[in-house]
Amino acid sequence: MNISFRGLRDVFPTTCTPEHAAAVLTATGLEVEGIVRHDDVPGGLEGVVVGRILTAERHPNADRLQVCTVDIGTGTPATIVCGAANARAGLTVAAALPGAV
Repeated sequence: MNISFRGLRDVFPTTCTPEHAAAVLTATGLEVEGIVRHDDVPGGLEGVVVGRILTAERHPNADRLQVCTVDIGTGTPATIVCGAANARAGLTVAAALPGAV
């Protein structure tokens, strides 16, 4: 039988780790075969950062795209092409960098 640790915490509120809970359950006579972790978001948002749009201008060769300069915390602003019609300077955004999962 598979049991969600999150669901288990809803019934038995605890701050312990899944590993500690498995040890306690095993000590009480319940067999824990293993712990399987699942990301809430596949890939764990690897390569996604928070950035601030510095400039946003219409793309010269497309009607529905914008070219944004985004501060992503690396010291050098990144140039990102996006399709968000509401992108404008000053907004804080999620930015998926090349290779993001």
